[in-house]
Amino acid sequence: GCIGELKASAARNLKLSSGTAAFELDLEEILNSEPNLERTSKISDFPFVSRDLTISTDKNYADIYAKITKVLDSHNLIHKIFPVSIYQPKGESKRNISLHLEFSDPTKTLAQDEILKIMQELEKI
Repeated sequence: GCIGELKASAARNLKLSSGTAAFELDLEEILNSEPNLERTSKISDFPFVSRDLTISTDKNYADIYAKITKVLDSHNLIHKIFPVSIYQPKGESKRNISLHLEFSDPTKTLAQDEILKIMQELEKI
């Protein structure tokens, strides 16, 4: 397809405001394309657990995100990680990275002791 701003004369003829954009999609191409399943999110039939976690570290957010993802993936969990805040006092080498986590097991409801074990693992990062 294509996208672009309409010529001023075309917009006037169609009684549209100036700066109006239009687009065209090749629906045939979209319908015949292979779906990219890697971009879809997994959905769980079981409840998600919500937890907040603050880690004091000298690592950056990307490193912490990767380590948390590795732990949650090792338990075969569906998960979402949301950054809440990053605070580093002046003159300090360590920063506090606060995150909100949501995770779920795709095969069962997580028991409290399983959640505790996962959180203890995450706190060691």
